[in-house]
Amino acid sequence: MGRRSRNRPSTDTARPAKPQRARSTDNLSPARKVIAGYLAAAGVIGVLTLLGIATLAGTFGPIIVFVVVLFAAVGVQRRVASRISGTDLTDEDRLMRLLATGVLLTAVVLAFVSAVVSLVAG
Repeated sequence: MGRRSRNRPSTDTARPAKPQRARSTDNLSPARKVIAGYLAAAGVIGVLTLLGIATLAGTFGPIIVFVVVLFAAVGVQRRVASRISGTDLTDEDRLMRLLATGVLLTAVVLAFVSAVVSLVAG
């Protein structure tokens, strides 16, 4: 046997199994998962507000958008508040909750202003 055959790894040994990567949400606290969902829902409501204002025409289109956004924002905010009540929140959790609430409030105010402008102008 030559030198090459001694240096070659044998084909009989099986490779060790790769450890499975942990999902990025596995190490989050339950309160942080709820707040992350809250922030995602607030972003979706914000985008849908912009799309609704841009696509619904007529006098009552922006009013419908305002009513839908208002009910969606209040519903999301109440659900999140009930799910994280009584939990200890870190400063980062409070900051993310404040950010999501600000996005929701901005969406509601934008829809309200659009409804008022459509009533005054139309």
